[in-house]
Amino acid sequence: MKILKYIALPLMAMATLVGCQDDPEIRITDQGPQMTVNAVDSKAYFGANIHFEVAMTDSRPLSTLKAQLFFDEEMVNETVIRTKTDGTYSGTVQVPFAKDIPNGTAKLLLVGQNIEFGLTTIEQQVAVERPQPEKIYLVMGEEELEMTREEGYLYSVTSSFSQKPKGYFRTDALDAEGTIATFGWQNGAVAWDNTNDIPFSNAVAGEYAITFDMHSFIASPFLKLMFAGAELSLMANTDSQYAAVVAMEQDKSYVLEGLDISSWNIDSDWFALEADGSLKSKVINGTYRVIVDTSAEYITAMTCDAAGNAAKFDTATGKGALYLVGEGLGKPGLAGAPGWTPEKGLSLAPVAEGVYQITGVAGLNMKADGINFKFFGQNDGWGPVELKGDMLSCSHDLVLVGTGSADAGGNGVDSGNIQLQADKTFEPGGVYTFTVTWTGGAGVLTVSQNGTVELPKEDLKINGTTLEQADAANYSGILTLKQGDAITPAGFGDLSAWWVDTNYVAVAASGLTFKPVDGTYKVMVNTDAKTVLFKRVNADGTDATLADDGTGAIWLMGWGVGAPSLDNQFGWNPGAAYCMPEIEPGKYVFAGLAGPEKGSKVGQYFRYDYLSFKYFYQNGWGGEMSADNTTLNSELVAMPGNVELASGVQLEENKAYVLVIDASAGKDNVVMSFAVAE
Repeated sequence: MKILKYIALPLMAMATLVGCQDDPEIRITDQGPQMTVNAVDSKAYFGANIHFEVAMTDSRPLSTLKAQLFFDEEMVNETVIRTKTDGTYSGTVQVPFAKDIPNGTAKLLLVGQNIEFGLTTIEQQVAVERPQPEKIYLVMGEEELEMTREEGYLYSVTSSFSQKPKGYFRTDALDAEGTIATFGWQNGAVAWDNTNDIPFSNAVAGEYAITFDMHSFIASPFLKLMFAGAELSLMANTDSQYAAVVAMEQDKSYVLEGLDISSWNIDSDWFALEADGSLKSKVINGTYRVIVDTSAEYITAMTCDAAGNAAKFDTATGKGALYLVGEGLGKPGLAGAPGWTPEKGLSLAPVAEGVYQITGVAGLNMKADGINFKFFGQNDGWGPVELKGDMLSCSHDLVLVGTGSADAGGNGVDSGNIQLQADKTFEPGGVYTFTVTWTGGAGVLTVSQNGTVELPKEDLKINGTTLEQADAANYSGILTLKQGDAITPAGFGDLSAWWVDTNYVAVAASGLTFKPVDGTYKVMVNTDAKTVLFKRVNADGTDATLADDGTGAIWLMGWGVGAPSLDNQFGWNPGAAYCMPEIEPGKYVFAGLAGPEKGSKVGQYFRYDYLSFKYFYQNGWGGEMSADNTTLNSELVAMPGNVELASGVQLEENKAYVLVIDASAGKDNVVMSFAVAE
């Protein structure tokens, strides 16, 4: 036996500081424990345990027993058991479920050690094999979908999935011990022994396959889109819009790799879809952000700089970008109208130096009977560039550019706002291109019609009257109705999916019943939003007005009130005011729940923390509520000008309230009340 003595150098150095002491010793031997392997598993699955049992004795105190597992010469796992005394020790070491490793023989080293660092090593061979069950499972929350083995280690399940499903994979028990393998998402890849959801992505929602290869750990689908050599990335706060900043040349064709876009909606201002599926750029040479919406199946673009920042307009040179902000035109559909939020502005396509265009199809992405928008030179605020009537002109028989109030010599339309000429409408299905040409520090707007398209049409009826189509989503009809009449829709499908104005119609299991007084009404149906609204009209279909005796129609405009929810507040939009139902002669009622300004639910018609509205005698400006003709009877609201919440008052969310305008004593002697509904 050979005994080695090792004196620790740091302790020798310390001896000069603390005086003479016996140096500590670490005793080291080259003789390890006596070991007998009683049992070792001869084979094991990846992910399972190798069992071992070893008897150990030594004249010195024991220290540890280690089970070290090697693939080739790399140690891939280790189990350490504290031993101390002679005896028999058992344990397990897990075989990692590694990807891309073939079946083979692993080396298991059983290493015994005593307290003097004496070692004894015994080598064992263990056959390791990747399991190949006939099925595994895709776990999506509480749902588990069975995946069948296609070939080799490839498993697949086909079902109806969302565009971005999430889940992880698991096996059944792989051995008698009940070993289960799971595969989830870690560091941007599928990893073993993990249950984090894998973020799958497909081009569209619907029926498709999710696959997993238990050898390579490759799962699918993961959408990868390439355009002009750049990979598109998912945009912030969305799960279906991808974008990339690219340089494009006019009339050059580009391929969007990763999707079949042959039936998609391509923004015709920016691209032309070629027969081979490529996209020909219509815009001048420059840097653009190409945007692909896989949910809407829509492709568009916007002008930007190399860093992807939205471009701004230079009024001196006419270069940069122009943005449409307002109402009545949206992309890809009307729901994409930006409203009066500059940050949502639609980028016009620069088709030539100083020439910008945007196209609308009347009845599809543009309202046939009304537009109200203007052009800005940025999409991050109201200034500095806003093309008002002194910077933009138009001479067209359909549209006009506002030049301000008539009192100041203008045409009565807000300066710069683009609207239809009086009594004009766009042809349903007509394709209209709005072009701004900039020269000499000013712009000229031209409008051209470039053909028509056929609008999709549905056969909708109410009480046997066929509703006329105004555009792709809006239908209307004139009905003569009596109080208590049954309302019988046809062609609407499942009515439970629709919102019908409950101030006009009582909804019961037995059907729909009309609530207002007898008269002529216009019913207005939107098939996209699935809403049914009513308003009082004259025999010729024009909007009714309030008669001197208080009968007829009262119109509501303002903020803090809306339908079918507060996400659709009425605002101050003449021509689009809400017609309150006349429940009794001269008595008008609007009832609903209180709710939040945004994210409200259907039936929440009054904003609980803010009101500012008034009633009008007609659908627009003119005769209106005032302190001279209206008496207020309410503790909840005040009437300093508009109707507002009284000082210190806040409505209770989800509680029902009712606004009553009683004009039965004549339109100049109105009593208004607002209270909790009984």
